[in-house]
Amino acid sequence: MAFNIRALARPCLGLITDLSASSRIQMRSMEFSKDLPSVRLLSPLSSSARSGVPGLDSSNTTIAAVLSKWENKFKDEGVAEPKDSIRNIVLHVMGGKSFSELDRHSTVEMTSDELLETDRLCECRLARMPVQYIIGEWEFRGISLKMVPPVFIPRPETEILVDVAVAALPHGKECDNCSIAEGCHVNVLEVGSGCGAISLSLMKEHPKVYCTAVDQSTTACRLTMENAMSAGFARRINVIHAKLAEDGTFNKALGHDKFDLIVSNPPYVPSQDMLSLEPEIKLYEDLRALDGGVDGLRLVKPLIKVASKFLRHKGRLVMEVDPSHPEAIQKWISEEAQSNLRLKYEATHQDYSHKPRFVQLIKMKTA
Repeated sequence: MAFNIRALARPCLGLITDLSASSRIQMRSMEFSKDLPSVRLLSPLSSSARSGVPGLDSSNTTIAAVLSKWENKFKDEGVAEPKDSIRNIVLHVMGGKSFSELDRHSTVEMTSDELLETDRLCECRLARMPVQYIIGEWEFRGISLKMVPPVFIPRPETEILVDVAVAALPHGKECDNCSIAEGCHVNVLEVGSGCGAISLSLMKEHPKVYCTAVDQSTTACRLTMENAMSAGFARRINVIHAKLAEDGTFNKALGHDKFDLIVSNPPYVPSQDMLSLEPEIKLYEDLRALDGGVDGLRLVKPLIKVASKFLRHKGRLVMEVDPSHPEAIQKWISEEAQSNLRLKYEATHQDYSHKPRFVQLIKMKTA
């Protein structure tokens, strides 16, 4: 079965080259909400009368019939989120603004070209390509992000990570060398930028935030910069193609000596758990963005070392981690061997399932 899926996946990977720049969709992660409130395209859903498809029973070409047909097919094939999958695809093909339009125009008959395009995209969904890649663009916190495989797709938890990071920004006189109240720039370092969702969200939340976004993937770096330009933040972000070493150093200079905030969603999945990942992830996403080594801490510990070197006094490190990691991190930084880090474990934050998912550390003044 895995072989067949991989065979189907190969032609679908070429889909990204066919995506038009005008085919822009704004959508929230399908794993988060069972009733996605609004998925929007730039062009409105056509309201012109359809004459039907010659030679075919018109009852089988309505939007409602196509939705039902493919939802059942997805269910039979074990595709995750079958209803949301087909609704997003049909809405994309028809150029709609929201799911409610599909309901209002359920009796509209789709043209032969629209049916063929729907079938083509649905075959890619059957091959387990994530809808975000099929559609080509995803809305994250009000920012329209271009999505390209294999760059990691932000999960719902990423929104919580942004909330934690925003709250961790320096306020007033909290930072010795930089203050939002005094009109200084707030320098943020994101390690592992992916599509740029976190950095762009932080800049959108606060106009004084300037970001340095680092990723080891050239594709991710290009995508981060492209999304930054599209969102109007290109002048406030510096994207660097660099790799983080185990000693907490990068193979390229970052351009700043100190940062007010370091934020990251690093690879933290223990290697033994990688085998149980969904096919959508294993076939299409960059597994380097997930595999955290034997204990999941392979890059988490180097990130803590980065924070020790690059954070200002009272600057903070915010990371998404495995639920087993907060306790392990607290224990590790409290060891005598790590006393030179000058970091204090400040808080643990929960995800939507009330699991300890985010850690927050603060830099203490050096002696």
